[in-house]
Amino acid sequence: MSRLKKIITRSKTRTPETPLAEQINSILSKMQWKTAGYLNRKTASWSPRKTKAVLIVFCALCGSMILFSIARSVLSANGPPNRFKAQRAITPKTIAPRELSRPNPTDSTLLKNHH
Repeated sequence: MSRLKKIITRSKTRTPETPLAEQINSILSKMQWKTAGYLNRKTASWSPRKTKAVLIVFCALCGSMILFSIARSVLSANGPPNRFKAQRAITPKTIAPRELSRPNPTDSTLLKNHH
């Protein structure tokens, strides 16, 4: 069972009257607070200079990935790259019913009759 599902099933905020979206929002909000507290404890000893440097690197990396994705989708006038284009499907050969009724030439009885 997934962690989120376990939290939903044991959540005290879950009541029949509460919509599912509100329940999920409440759970995600609690998880966000726990994550923020954890990160705050881990980075409490960092200097302001180190914190700024890490944030700048993080923002530069994420921002460049997003800009690359946007530029790639906007500039590709012919759609997605070739590796994502739809391929023509191979259609199987259909066998006519009369071909199915023909005897197999490798059949031992046929070989005896032909010699």
